[in-house]
Amino acid sequence: MQIIIENETLTLRPSPGETGGLTCKLTTLAAWRELLGCTTNTETIAMMLAAQDPGILNTKTSENAWTPAYTQLEQNQLNNLNQTSLASLHRAINPKTRALSIDGRATTRRLLGLPGTPTNDYETTAQQARATALALADDTPTADEQTVPLPDTVNVTELENLLAKYSDAIDEARTMFVESLVTVRHRPIPQQ
Repeated sequence: MQIIIENETLTLRPSPGETGGLTCKLTTLAAWRELLGCTTNTETIAMMLAAQDPGILNTKTSENAWTPAYTQLEQNQLNNLNQTSLASLHRAINPKTRALSIDGRATTRRLLGLPGTPTNDYETTAQQARATALALADDTPTADEQTVPLPDTVNVTELENLLAKYSDAIDEARTMFVESLVTVRHRPIPQQ
């Protein structure tokens, strides 16, 4: 598979006889990474290739698989801005069942047919410690391995090296994406 980045557009072009492929802007890659809670750009690309979008899940509200992830990121951003009362109003809900979701990104992953993600740093650390202990005992995969593998036709080293050249631009796009989700207007303090 040929891997190219031109004009801030990533293209994974299949060779003759291969299936799959991907074309997306680097800003799209950054948004997917935030929405799915991926740890690396290559994991994000693997998720993009494996995702199966079910479309509209709730016709009354027009919610789709991405709604819980957007709501979760909005809540996280509001908490980061110390807007806890507004953040409490942003609760991720599964569009199919209308049940509250602990982590909207995990719900989005499941709705897209992808494996879930840990809900907080404590759980992530505990899972990594468990995986490391198991790896020392036998050949169980460690937590550092991707949850969704890239297709065999993708040269992982080539992809990682190419993305490394654009890592600053992707990180900046991630920041801009998250900041664009929430605008908090500060009320002026009344004069006495």
